[in-house]
Amino acid sequence: MTSCKKVISYIDHLDKLPEYGSLPFTVQQLSKDQSIFSQLVPKNLANHCTMGRILNGKLTIQVRNGAIATKLKQTSPTLIRKMQALGWKVTAIHILVQAPHAEQTLKSFIVQNNIGVRKLSQTGKDSLRHLTTTLQNSELKDTIQRFLAKHSDD
Repeated sequence: MTSCKKVISYIDHLDKLPEYGSLPFTVQQLSKDQSIFSQLVPKNLANHCTMGRILNGKLTIQVRNGAIATKLKQTSPTLIRKMQALGWKVTAIHILVQAPHAEQTLKSFIVQNNIGVRKLSQTGKDSLRHLTTTLQNSELKDTIQRFLAKHSDD
């Protein structure tokens, strides 16, 4: 199962919990929009960019490197026309290149500042165990059970 499908499966379970309100709907809409966006972008670029938000007609797209940004910029007029044909109110595209070393920088920060990994409390573990008893057999349930087994000694 792809990670997108895993997220959708999880959102479907959240949808049944009243305390999360409209969160599942919002996430499902974002997931649907990203899926549509991935189909509109040229296939060779789709895996290297992520749709951001649309604000005042400007769509923000996050890309992995400058080469992808350049190729995407070249196709942006066509991309805008495709989105407008679908009813999206996009008049401009803003492309952000994500720093490739951001994850490494975070790891260095954690090490330099001696930040430890927080462990899941017993209450948290008990809550997750209780949650698994209410879930139907699914990948979410299996994942939570594997997580609990992995962290049983914490």
